[in-house]
Amino acid sequence: MPSTSGMKDRGFYDEHSTAQRATIEFLLDWIEIAARELTLPAAGKPVTIADYGCSEGNNAILGLGRAVEVLQRRGAKHPICGVFSDLATNNFNRLFENLTASHALAADREGFFPVAAGGSFYGPLLPPATVHLGMTFNAVCWMDRLPALVQDFVIHPCGATIRPGVEIPAEVRRAFIEQAASDLLRFYTHRAAEMQAGARLIIVLPGRNEQHWCGSGVYDLLDDACRALVDAGRIDRAVYERITMPVYFRSLDELLAPVREKDAPLASAFTVEKVFDGCVPTPFVEDFKKSGNVERYADAYVGFLQAFSEPVVRHVVEPAHGDATVAAIYEQAKALLRKEPEKYPYRYLLVAATLVRQ
Repeated sequence: MPSTSGMKDRGFYDEHSTAQRATIEFLLDWIEIAARELTLPAAGKPVTIADYGCSEGNNAILGLGRAVEVLQRRGAKHPICGVFSDLATNNFNRLFENLTASHALAADREGFFPVAAGGSFYGPLLPPATVHLGMTFNAVCWMDRLPALVQDFVIHPCGATIRPGVEIPAEVRRAFIEQAASDLLRFYTHRAAEMQAGARLIIVLPGRNEQHWCGSGVYDLLDDACRALVDAGRIDRAVYERITMPVYFRSLDELLAPVREKDAPLASAFTVEKVFDGCVPTPFVEDFKKSGNVERYADAYVGFLQAFSEPVVRHVVEPAHGDATVAAIYEQAKALLRKEPEKYPYRYLLVAATLVRQ
């Protein structure tokens, strides 16, 4: 069973994922290059472009739409099949509403045929050797399941800042690392099966380097908000201890290990065409630097946090304490940010690669 039901729905993720959208905008030229260099199938055969982890589609439409535009500028007369995949619990109705409203990729665009695939990308989603271009943004950091070993008293045991007095046992860290490695191998294995020779896979993830994790700051904020409600008697400590974010932030080396290391299991399946490892400007952070408007910063930062974390938090907290307590967590997070905005810095560290199917 997937470790999360997906992002916060009903348009909330679309509205509060400008940071994730910025990563797609940052690498739009990668998508354009891949579409320009794509080997087209025989005349009349469809070109298939797949987005893995589309959510409700506002951001996915940007990336997939750019690929379609480039292909049509090339004069390709092939029908183009756009596959939007996510968990079966995803709100695909909202996805198709977004497609209908989109200027970049209207659902009635001539020669374009959008379809949805519901299921985990850690398993097979599409027929063998049918995909010409695959892309995934900010999705494969989500683990297929939580490791059996989980550390209590911290929201994210393998990524957020480790506080004084909080020690994460080596076996817990190792369990997260091993689970994430297994997940990534299965993701690559199934994509290799689905992709034609010469197809490209663009994989983009929030990551880490030697100094920072992408989760530092943001998960500290969520942890402190929950702890404050525990101290106030709003959340039982036993309930708080069950809140663990099923996320792992990889280094670039970890991202490429299954395809590039010596004797890597998929070294013969993919070659590495290009990579990126660095920090991408985050819109709400850049706005705060310019404006100093802490109210706007708190609203935007916590909206970003809530958009991806609330389904996990709600699954644990709501049965015990109700919807109002879930909402109170994020109001508490805003209060903490307004009081000490410098305490929870956010850096969108990105690792990315374009892989070519052999």
